[in-house]
Amino acid sequence: MAMAGLQRSAATLRRFLPAAIWRPLGALANGIITPIRFSLATGHWKSSIAMSARAADGTPLPWYTYPAIDFLAQRDFSNCNVLEFGGGQSTLWWSARARSVLTIEEDAAWFARLQSQVGANVSLHHIPVDRVTRTIQPVIDLIAANRVGPGLGFETDDNELLLVDRAGSVRLPRAPKSALARALIHEIAVRYHAKSRAEDPRQAHRQ
Repeated sequence: MAMAGLQRSAATLRRFLPAAIWRPLGALANGIITPIRFSLATGHWKSSIAMSARAADGTPLPWYTYPAIDFLAQRDFSNCNVLEFGGGQSTLWWSARARSVLTIEEDAAWFARLQSQVGANVSLHHIPVDRVTRTIQPVIDLIAANRVGPGLGFETDDNELLLVDRAGSVRLPRAPKSALARALIHEIAVRYHAKSRAEDPRQAHRQ
């Protein structure tokens, strides 16, 4: 309705004003109105006011790009178990779409904030990073043994994963959870070291 009214007003200006006047005015109005409409339609306005990522209707949005959110929102994750490193609005978004969400959060304050917001299908765990030893054993044990709750999430002793990054996808076939957890950590480590070597050529000779 508002857009139709603006279009009628623009048409009136074009009829009564010379092109040298209405064209710059139209360009100026378009430059002002278009960002406002985008902000309202995407939830950017509500996100700014709430100081957290929100959709236009106020529901949580993950901190992804809008095209990524649109891509994921079209898919059915109702029978999927989501593993998430780092919680937030994405935890709430996934919990509304997936069968279960396992979130590993490093920050104690953020973990405490999330605890009061997550649903019954979310298993939220605070795992501080040991920056001295870089141990991963707590995360491995958590993935291997986690249970979301009766009838929810990891109901069997086995699981499988699909890892996706810019280079493509890697399928980790069905396996015991302890073995799958180690395979997942291995894949993460391979990507991390590859990125480190690419960013710092001095690391290329190190194994």
